[in-house]
Amino acid sequence: MPLYPFVCEACDTRFEKLMGANTATAVVECPECASPKTARTFAVPAKVPVSVDLPTAAGACGVGPPCGAMGCRRISPN
Repeated sequence: MPLYPFVCEACDTRFEKLMGANTATAVVECPECASPKTARTFAVPAKVPVSVDLPTAAGACGVGPPCGAMGCRRISPN
């Protein structure tokens, strides 16, 4: 179920609510003042940090790309 951000037009409270696919048109009440005058807003996804120390896939010998991969130096040119 997706989590959608809302804003109350009566008291300006911002909140989030889990909404299923079949409840997209349902009336959402404000948790602060119980007003049905709410509007779904847009949220920017959080930036996921990426570690530069991620392990790389290695071949059976533990060196470089897996055996048979393009550019693998362990494959003979025959």
